[in-house]
Amino acid sequence: MQAYMRLMNRRPLLGPCITTAFLFGTGDIVAQQAVDRKGLKGHDWVRTARLSLYGGAIFAPIVVNWYKVRQNAIPRAVAVSGREGNAPRPPVTLFLMPNRTNHIHFRVALDQFAFAPIAVGLFFTCTGLMEGKSIDQVKKKLDASYKETLIANWTLFIPFQTINMAVS
Repeated sequence: MQAYMRLMNRRPLLGPCITTAFLFGTGDIVAQQAVDRKGLKGHDWVRTARLSLYGGAIFAPIVVNWYKVRQNAIPRAVAVSGREGNAPRPPVTLFLMPNRTNHIHFRVALDQFAFAPIAVGLFFTCTGLMEGKSIDQVKKKLDASYKETLIANWTLFIPFQTINMAVS
């Protein structure tokens, strides 16, 4: 665990890329074995490798930078100080998000209604192209699966991210 934390601190992009590649690959193995019940002989290892590559090389760098943008876009408070005449004036804190709950809800809303729609489209586009599909085939896949996938994403990740942000 210490080696992992050193990697995350020393290489703030490489660490998440490796972690995300591992998680995407592991998620695909679970999907093929536990959900699709393909067995080891029927397992599509190329698909697993493709999803690991997508997770580590495409998704992770985007998410790392998205989190930085989101974090900086929604400060909890801004300190303002000044003087009125010659009298010293104590610093005043203006809360842009009046309380922690509103701050969490706003961050979740940004994630799910600004980033997630782009991320879902990016996933289908990139993985389709990595599979060798044509642009027309990718468009058909988007037409067939985008809305359902985005709704499933919201069903899972709105509550999950709300809890995650509340405890972190």
